[in-house]
Amino acid sequence: FISKPPERVDCLLMEGTMLAREGGKYPDEAAVVQGIIEALQKSANTVIPVYCSGQNIDRIVSLYKAVRKAKALFVVDPYTAYMLRVVGDISKSIPQIEWDNIRVFVANYGRGDIYINKISSSERKEMMFSLGKKKIKAFDFISLKQKALLLMRNTMIPVVEKIPQIRGATLIYSQWEGYLKKNTPDAKKFWEFTKRNNLNIEYIHTSGHATVEKLRAFARAVKPKLLIPIHTNEPERYSSLFSNVKLLNDGDVLEI
Repeated sequence: FISKPPERVDCLLMEGTMLAREGGKYPDEAAVVQGIIEALQKSANTVIPVYCSGQNIDRIVSLYKAVRKAKALFVVDPYTAYMLRVVGDISKSIPQIEWDNIRVFVANYGRGDIYINKISSSERKEMMFSLGKKKIKAFDFISLKQKALLLMRNTMIPVVEKIPQIRGATLIYSQWEGYLKKNTPDAKKFWEFTKRNNLNIEYIHTSGHATVEKLRAFARAVKPKLLIPIHTNEPERYSSLFSNVKLLNDGDVLEI
């Protein structure tokens, strides 16, 4: 895109999430992979839960790379397995449940596994054979001979707590920490879960947003007549980083 940008751009809306998040211990996905490997190696527990969105494909790829290098297992839920299948139709480098080192956590949410039930009948038939071969349930973790990185989120807490090795484990939080600082029911549920099970939290995350230098390279290539900050906590910094900046407030009307 930068080598052959569109011409005569009147206005560029430029996000700036990373203006407030520069630096950090994990600047990119490669650093995340190494951080996950180290967390797996030093964990005394064989089960390491990790909070990560099932739709964050870059991060899931990083988690899979880490377990391969650490000779561990990557355990996903059926929803994530289905997300990987959908994206796998586009790219053959996306991990699939048939691959080595991957298992699928199938649990009873009261009416069976709700994520399996949400997969349509035609799609379910194609996936059920693989799910059956790769499924793992809460008490199956006891017999594992290697460590397991378990992808999870708040809705899975009741079934994750049935895993005997979960108490005292290291929990890896691989999302924006700001979610946990908000006074929301989800944040409260997370903290209650970690306290109840005496979990040690490690924050291993890097933003999916572009760095400031990449944003500047993008703007230099496009050469817009106007550049308007959006999605940022620091709009006042734009004038020192970009050319032709115009600040607008929510609700302002700009005629081009």
